[in-house]
Amino acid sequence: MVSRRLLAPIGGLFVLMLPTLGGGSDASAIRGARPARALAEDGAAAQPFDAAPSHEIEGPVELWTPGHGPHTRFQPASAPRELLLSFDDGPDLKGTPLILEELDRRGLKAIFFVTGWRFAGNSPQDLARRDLVRKIAAHGHLVANHTFTHHNLCENPAEQSAEIDDNSELIAAATGVRPLLFRAPYGGYCKSLEAALALRGLPDIGWNLDPQDWKNGTPEIVPSPLARVPSSPLAASVP
Repeated sequence: MVSRRLLAPIGGLFVLMLPTLGGGSDASAIRGARPARALAEDGAAAQPFDAAPSHEIEGPVELWTPGHGPHTRFQPASAPRELLLSFDDGPDLKGTPLILEELDRRGLKAIFFVTGWRFAGNSPQDLARRDLVRKIAAHGHLVANHTFTHHNLCENPAEQSAEIDDNSELIAAATGVRPLLFRAPYGGYCKSLEAALALRGLPDIGWNLDPQDWKNGTPEIVPSPLARVPSSPLAASVP
């Protein structure tokens, strides 16, 4: 059973059952700053930061969003399934360290799909979150691209290039490695986004199970994602 502590929300825990591929959480106000260019490797700004747009997406996303509900249908598997934990919308100074501690205790690795506005600026909080991104990578987890502002890129196609590239540059500057994976906010899918990602060689990673932990801040009432997993060797393999 996955402990409730592991489910402490930083934006969203999403579970991907492999080999079948299926994020999202509510949009938040943009409080960071978009980089004119990538940060220098020492964390200092290579060029001044421009203010980021500060609008929210209101209401539910109406576009086709695979896996946006609590879970999606499982497809037949030709090999034993594997469980892949992923966390969206961070880094968060409160929740992310708790998650890292729990993953380390269990000897597990995960994917952290981070949003750049959280660690793009030069305030003490921004610098601390940037160090946290480095810590995620140093602990052997994968840091991946979840856009800069968490906008739905299918509703805002003109933002696609900047949202993807700015966040990739920030991640590369913080960790020394460009992200290899991308997750669309809200699970949004459209041909223009598909083409933009293909141009950059970034696979769009969905999910199969969403515990809906991003809807509330009480870990005790977040359902375990394994409660919805059909009986399989997988359930017995998770501590």
